[in-house]
Amino acid sequence: MKVGMMQLSNHCVFDLDRQIILRAGKEYELSDIEFRLLALLADHPDEPIPLDVLIAYVWGSDPAGNRHNLANCIHRLRHHLGDPQLIVMVLEKGYKLNIQPIHSMK
Repeated sequence: MKVGMMQLSNHCVFDLDRQIILRAGKEYELSDIEFRLLALLADHPDEPIPLDVLIAYVWGSDPAGNRHNLANCIHRLRHHLGDPQLIVMVLEKGYKLNIQPIHSMK
C-alpha cells in the first residue's frame, strides 16, 4: 500500500498516514473499513476491482462483509470525496477509483 498523500482531484486529497480525506478546507476522518477500501482502490486507480475481492480485502472472514455493506461504504466514501464520480461501478467488473492520480506525495 502507498503511504503519504494522494491527490484524488483538484479539491480532494487522501492522506493515507492520517486516514483522512482533505476536501475544501475540511478533514473527513475515515473509519478503518472506509480507509481499507479507499486505500485498495487508490492502489489500483482506474482499474475495476471485483466486488468479492473488495469484500474479502476489507472484511476478511467477518460475516458483515457483503454486497449491501460494501455499497453503503462506497456511498459514505463518495460523500467524503464530494464527487460521486470518483468511485464508479463498472458493470460486471466491480468498483474503481475513477482518476489518473494528479500526483502522489511522500
